[in-house]
Amino acid sequence: MKSNNVYFLLCFILVTGEPAFSQNEMIKPVDHREMKAVADSIISLIRMNYLFSEKSDSIAISFMSWFSKQSWSDTIGPADFANALSQQLVRQSGDLHFFVQYAASKKSQGALQVFGWLGKDYNYGIAKTEWLPGQIGYIDYRFFNFTMMPEAKQAIDQVMQSFSAARAVIIDLRDNPGGDGEMGAYFFSYLIPEDSVVLLSNINRSAGISSTSQLYSYKYLPSPRINNMPVYVLTDGGTGSTSELFSILCRTNKAAHLVGEATAGGGHNMSVFPLGERFTIGIPTGRYYDPKTGKGIQESDGVHPDTECDQEDALAIAHQLALKEITAKTTDTTEKKKLDYLLKTTKALYPSGIYDDHMKDKAGIYGTVTISCSNGRLFYQRSGRKAKKLLIQTGPEEYGVNTGEGPLLRFEKDAQGNYDKIAVQYSGTSRIYPLTKKS
Repeated sequence: MKSNNVYFLLCFILVTGEPAFSQNEMIKPVDHREMKAVADSIISLIRMNYLFSEKSDSIAISFMSWFSKQSWSDTIGPADFANALSQQLVRQSGDLHFFVQYAASKKSQGALQVFGWLGKDYNYGIAKTEWLPGQIGYIDYRFFNFTMMPEAKQAIDQVMQSFSAARAVIIDLRDNPGGDGEMGAYFFSYLIPEDSVVLLSNINRSAGISSTSQLYSYKYLPSPRINNMPVYVLTDGGTGSTSELFSILCRTNKAAHLVGEATAGGGHNMSVFPLGERFTIGIPTGRYYDPKTGKGIQESDGVHPDTECDQEDALAIAHQLALKEITAKTTDTTEKKKLDYLLKTTKALYPSGIYDDHMKDKAGIYGTVTISCSNGRLFYQRSGRKAKKLLIQTGPEEYGVNTGEGPLLRFEKDAQGNYDKIAVQYSGTSRIYPLTKKS
């Protein structure tokens, strides 16, 4: 069975496409016959395609055992059914690249359609570029375009051309879930000298057969390279897959300094297969590794940056580090004084907030939710997730995640005035989490 190879992190999959039903038409629940057919296909596909052949049988058997013990509702919707299967596959395998996705129509099942929104409408992943004080280029790169389109390469070329006169460059890969490995190799080629070398090797398994391939750097690029200037790469718990490979290449080739938090730990590449008429499955079918060291990204381990800090502070710290490096290399006395002054004044661009003891008092572990405090700001983190989200106060003792996508948190106190629980509201439901450990 032909599949589409995707290099993307499960947690950040976004699906669009025309639904096969009108807004007034009900979505058909998943009946037991369809459930069984989907489960049987999952087992067969895992056995034939999962990267680690020695584990594929045990995962398939465990999955079927779990599936047969469930009391499935006759009214369960396809999205909820797919979500339950996804969570179980990730839980029992420990591999973040497993997923089952509800596809509203047959048209939307192919990987190119599933990720079809990646492209021109989103500037091929380049969310923003700007000049920072000190003649430092900044690139906010949100994803590596799914397909190796000429337009996607040209978008990178244009950015590199615009920053050819920069004294340093900061590449922001925070919350970048990955994308196409070839696009990662193309972008990274700008960070190293002109040559064609093997960047990474790939082991892949398909239809029961394992094979090996190589990912090369690009010798010829249309815009100037930036290997002769300081480069800083920002990472966090949302930096996954190809973004992690990019980070590893920066380290092993000494091409950039990593700043921020440990990456997601999604080190495998994935293939997407159809499951009947309404579902698809993503199965980890390969992994990249550095031929120099033999090491790749172990699932869930991630890449730890050279300078570790809260992800919210990563840009400020990288900007300061870049200015210090530029200043250290400057021999002109007048220019050095200007840079020293700039180093002090740019700190005002990144206010750290007013430290509030009440903020600190809220920090702790509340059931499966961890609330941390840094520089007078609160951060929300779910159990088992690396990504931390900044909390913004929305009312008395009430906070929302800064993405605007929920949840809402309300801190509550006991009779002595100490914070002892939080109420977490998400999608119309609310749940109380008692304080289990004070930070």
